[in-house]
Amino acid sequence: MKKLIITLFLLVSSNYLSNAQEFAMGLSKTDFDTSKIIYKKIPVTRGGISGLPQSYSLKNFAPNVGYQGQLGSCTSWSAAYCALTICQRIETGSVIGPFDPVNLHSRLKALNSENPCDNGNYVEQAASLLMSNGCPEMVYQQSCSYVPANYEYDFKLSGHENLSINTYDFKYVLSQEKSPIVISANYFDNCWGNSANLVSGVWNGYCNGSGFSENRHAMVIIGYDDYKAGGAFLVQNSWGSNWGDNGYFWIRYNDVSKVVYAASQFKTNLNQSDDDFNNEIEIIKEKNPDQIYRFYNDCSLTTYITLTKNVGQNWVTRGWYAISGGSYIDLPIGDRDSNKIYWMATANNNGQYIDWVDNVNGTNLCFDRVNAHTIYDNSQSNCPNMANFYENVPDSRNNMVVTTLTCPNIKTRGEGTVMSSEQLFTEIIPGNEIEWDGKSSLIDAYSSRIIQPNKMNNGDVNYELYYVLENKVNLFNGNASELMKLKALKFTTEKNAQAYLSSISKQK
Repeated sequence: MKKLIITLFLLVSSNYLSNAQEFAMGLSKTDFDTSKIIYKKIPVTRGGISGLPQSYSLKNFAPNVGYQGQLGSCTSWSAAYCALTICQRIETGSVIGPFDPVNLHSRLKALNSENPCDNGNYVEQAASLLMSNGCPEMVYQQSCSYVPANYEYDFKLSGHENLSINTYDFKYVLSQEKSPIVISANYFDNCWGNSANLVSGVWNGYCNGSGFSENRHAMVIIGYDDYKAGGAFLVQNSWGSNWGDNGYFWIRYNDVSKVVYAASQFKTNLNQSDDDFNNEIEIIKEKNPDQIYRFYNDCSLTTYITLTKNVGQNWVTRGWYAISGGSYIDLPIGDRDSNKIYWMATANNNGQYIDWVDNVNGTNLCFDRVNAHTIYDNSQSNCPNMANFYENVPDSRNNMVVTTLTCPNIKTRGEGTVMSSEQLFTEIIPGNEIEWDGKSSLIDAYSSRIIQPNKMNNGDVNYELYYVLENKVNLFNGNASELMKLKALKFTTEKNAQAYLSSISKQK
């Protein structure tokens, strides 16, 4: 089975040189407002940080250290090969995996309409793809090749969350939630990557700032020890067992913030029992834990979503979730305890806010226009702004709820229709995208991105795209009515169409 998938955030790529041996690695900064990133709120244990175990390790669940070679695929090696393998081995109680990093890398490249052998991928995009579409087990180490973005596999990631860079949060997630942490680290020419700076496997904290490069690297924290060099985290790398301390190294608690600028918990499902919920709330009789709410952004501006759902006895409003223009984001809603979902969106157009709100039938709820926020029960004491949120009541039998956002008229800002369509899908398969109804989003069958129309000088809308019929790539140029008659898979570029044909031929 195959599903459509997209998201965005943290790009990983490029090359690294240490001890005369070249390693692939890297990470580039995000293109959206990072101040709006939502970080996981970690509960405080009795006794605080002293209430946590003095050491903890997931190393027994981790695969042997791998070697990514010269391909800039550290994101996929960290996300699939290491982190997903740890999660699945804990969840299944078996020695499963490891999972195929090159397969994930190739699908992420397809998702971004790039060559499968290009360097670099986004950490959160990788996590979202593992949640929605999973990853196959690694039979043998393959070379990069065309694999459509929406292929689906049985083994999936339970979830992921952004973490603040601090010792307590990392130790809590490792020891109490048995979850590996994928970190994004800056690279300096003479820093943690240089084996000369590793003393008994512990990075000495030295960095030669004059040798700074733009390269960044993704790795996985799999344990910690309060007595190791005064307290340190154990990191698994993907440069083979000849690097560092058999492929690992330790980074002291106080040194983490020197190089690590982003961290993501890859969540392990521990099958914890649910709490008893308030009987006065409209309880969902049959939950769908895999249900997601997908927001497409047809607006050229980066758009931010804030979502309200009932969890336990609280209505929780949480934002912001960033969606770049022409992309989408998947928000998990399967954990809610009331059928109703509320949301609103905003974008900043040269200093002027554009809002997606329902001023006709909406529900007035709190949010914070400027900052990332978590607001409980519409609390007036924590209510910088209010707006009329849209309401949706998803059917739990469907795995996915889809809303497509288009830019509203700046003068009216929220008055009138701002959604081009809203549909419910149990799944989206490339073969089912042959026919287009003229209302829903038009999807590239290879990259899974939205195909945007061209606006003509006379105000009409025209489509220029490529399609595949009888294993041949053809150009289409026409209006929506003509496109609705075309029964074929459609693609944004000729390159994507050829890549799709290549992926199909490799499977025969």
